[in-house]
Amino acid sequence: MASSYRLKPSYYLAILLLVVHGGAIACLCFLPWPWWTKFLLSLACLMSFITLFCQHVLLNNPHSVIEFWQKRADCWQLRNNIGEISTQQLAGNSLCTRYFVLLNFVALTKKKTRISLILFPDSLDFKDFRQLRRQLHRVN
Repeated sequence: MASSYRLKPSYYLAILLLVVHGGAIACLCFLPWPWWTKFLLSLACLMSFITLFCQHVLLNNPHSVIEFWQKRADCWQLRNNIGEISTQQLAGNSLCTRYFVLLNFVALTKKKTRISLILFPDSLDFKDFRQLRRQLHRVN
């Protein structure tokens, strides 16, 4: 088995989510719509922020991926918070940059579920983040 990557809460992702959702709510203030429409859209934006924050930053959602590893060249395994291990394939639209890694997985089972992981340098240990980036560059 290749090395296992265990995720940690990311401060960079928390700030990014806060800025994006806060900016969306701020833009709503300048729209010439009734107050109740702005209020409902602000609530929807707030719920989106809470959901994404719990799942991707705090990692306390039962379906949050907390650990993943590469089993074979085209096969990855992901473990969620409730201990379920799923076998996934890395999609071709995954992105690996110096500042972040976006991993899109597609299930190998009949259910075509998709799982996305957004990894910033503080999501993993420094050594693991570099190793993952090297590993992904070899695959591409």
